[in-house]
Amino acid sequence: MESRPKPPTLKLAQLGFIFLLGLLLRIWGTDFSLPYLHHPDEGAVVMPALRVLATGDCRPFRLDYGSIYIYSITALSVPYYLYGYWLGYFKSTADIPIFTSFNDVCRYPFPKFYLLPRLLTAIIGSLSILVVFLLARRITSEQGALASSLFLALEPLHVRNSHFATTDVPMTFLVLLAINRMLAFQESGKRDDFLWAGFFCGLAASTKFTAGLLCLGLVWAHIFRSRTPKDLIDRRIILGGVATAGAFLLGTPYAMDFSYFLNWLTSNSNYYANGLGKMEEPSSFLYYCKTLWDSNALPILTVAIPGVYSLAAK
Repeated sequence: MESRPKPPTLKLAQLGFIFLLGLLLRIWGTDFSLPYLHHPDEGAVVMPALRVLATGDCRPFRLDYGSIYIYSITALSVPYYLYGYWLGYFKSTADIPIFTSFNDVCRYPFPKFYLLPRLLTAIIGSLSILVVFLLARRITSEQGALASSLFLALEPLHVRNSHFATTDVPMTFLVLLAINRMLAFQESGKRDDFLWAGFFCGLAASTKFTAGLLCLGLVWAHIFRSRTPKDLIDRRIILGGVATAGAFLLGTPYAMDFSYFLNWLTSNSNYYANGLGKMEEPSSFLYYCKTLWDSNALPILTVAIPGVYSLAAK
């Protein structure tokens, strides 16, 4: 693998400016609407996280998503709880309001429990800009990598979702890290790159279950790198699978309670199969197409499709 020259000072300054621009766009207005809540999916992770804090029971009462983001919110909420305890807001963790049905949360009396994970999402979304730069630099020039990071910094859908305490942006961040390590593996063939790719795949799936499809990319990277049929049975693929499964269980340990995990997986599958509970579009596919259209991300997608084709043709 050829070592890449470090970007000159000007390039670093440009990347720094793009990062700070993206960070500003994502942090600005993160307290919108609080203490009133309008995004139902925020409650699906914040309420389980606060219940872990309130009861000490680490098994989330909801598992709409993997639990690593839930546990992150729990950890983030501890300092605020201690601060509230010192000020007399709480006499014990039992004073933390918990809504088992997140749709019932209209006005939350302690909005900073929502503000903190929103800020976490905003920071993770901003770090994604840097990962995109590193990823794009592997397949194009540094100018192209800067353009790619700028696109993500300004991309309306990513900026909007970075304001929510939801799993979409953290999952995307981990997916980008996984793809970056897959590309590194394609260049080097090193086992460490493959293991790290598997590790990030597992963490991404532990953030949002749909990211589990990324494992197909991991398998394809192994197949693409194999030179002979014998290479396909290399123990590297087994170690990558172990790294993926280990990272997933590290973030979502109660998946080992198979009936509990399978029940939530089935429930979510039915929800999406029925058009998001028949509350939105007739099908989930149409709903997400409409979301993409309304987000003004279509121009960037239009540019991205020829780019993907040109890369695949190489």
